[in-house]
Amino acid sequence: MPGICQQTVQYIDNAQILYYVGHTNCEEVMKMAGTTNLSIRMDKDLKEQADRLFSELGMNMTTALNIFVRQSVRQGKIPFEISLHAPNSETIAAMEEAEKIARDPMAKEYTNLDELFKALKA
Repeated sequence: MPGICQQTVQYIDNAQILYYVGHTNCEEVMKMAGTTNLSIRMDKDLKEQADRLFSELGMNMTTALNIFVRQSVRQGKIPFEISLHAPNSETIAAMEEAEKIARDPMAKEYTNLDELFKALKA
């Protein structure tokens, strides 16, 4: 028995998202939509966090990934910056020291820059 499919169109960030509701035959839906399945591996906790976020945004993981791919194709690039710039060991040490000082209740605090510079020159 053929499935019953109802096509729904939604526009998110100028991307046309097609999805089908009420279907009982996935093969029929795939033929109608011209879609394909994609299987990816992802950390379980990351997937759960993403599912919660996308649900709050009114979409599911499939819709979110379709938006990402459509924007990538439309822009001809990953739609956000990806960088290999990681802090060097000196910067990491400085950040760790700053965190340690921020947690130290005995650390000297300054209320203005003049006070700070006076202490630095002493």
